[in-house]
Amino acid sequence: MNPRAKQPVGKASLELLDSEPGAYAVYAWSNTTIVIWPRQAVGATVDRLARVTATKARDFPDGFSNIHVVKNGAGMPSPEAKAGFVRLMNQAGNSLACVATVLLGTGFWVSALQSVITGMRVLAPGQFEHRLFTKSEAAATWVP
Repeated sequence: MNPRAKQPVGKASLELLDSEPGAYAVYAWSNTTIVIWPRQAVGATVDRLARVTATKARDFPDGFSNIHVVKNGAGMPSPEAKAGFVRLMNQAGNSLACVATVLLGTGFWVSALQSVITGMRVLAPGQFEHRLFTKSEAAATWVP
């Protein structure tokens, strides 16, 4: 885990919670986590995300939100990552207010990833809302 780094953002601060250069980074801003996926999600990174999520659930018992931003062409999640995401959605479902996934791309890649995400969601029909977006601005206006 990288040392925590805070950057001012308005009255709140953006805090780096965990990262692996080139693989993923997770930030916190108040009761929202922002997860950046520049390449394929794998089991180990989802396991690390699960630890961060458990901390957020403890820190915000009334709920928190997640925004996942997936870079164009990042690749489909590995089978271990998909299983980890389903496990995470089932475990954290009661603590999540909502999850927004932003797919920064177009064409077949976006359609394929949307299908994968929908399949995972069917296996974890938790109590939180989830929406897919192709623009981060749209996700930012939807997340509470």
